[in-house]
Amino acid sequence: MSWGYIGNLVTRTIKKCLEDDSITYSAALAFYFLLSLPALLLFSVSLGSIFLKSINLQDNIINHMEGLVDESIINMIIVLFEHIPKINSLSIGA
Repeated sequence: MSWGYIGNLVTRTIKKCLEDDSITYSAALAFYFLLSLPALLLFSVSLGSIFLKSINLQDNIINHMEGLVDESIINMIIVLFEHIPKINSLSIGA
C-alpha cells in the first residue's frame, strides 16, 4: 500500500464519520451501556453465586489466596461463602 492510498483512506473515513454524526451515536451507545451496568452486575452476581456453591471451588479459591492476602480477608471470604443464597437456579428477580 502506498502513502497516497492510506492518506486517501483516512480522509474518506473522517469525512464519512462527520457526515454520519458518529459522535452523537457513540455518545448514545455509551449512555445505554452505562444504563445497562446495574442489570449486568446483578446478573453476574447471581450467576456467580450458583458456581460458588461448589465446595471444591471455594476451597480452591481459599488455597490460592492463602499466601497472598491477610488471614482476616480470608476469614471474610469464608463468611461470604457461607452466606451464599440457597437457590438452585436463577430466579425471576435475577
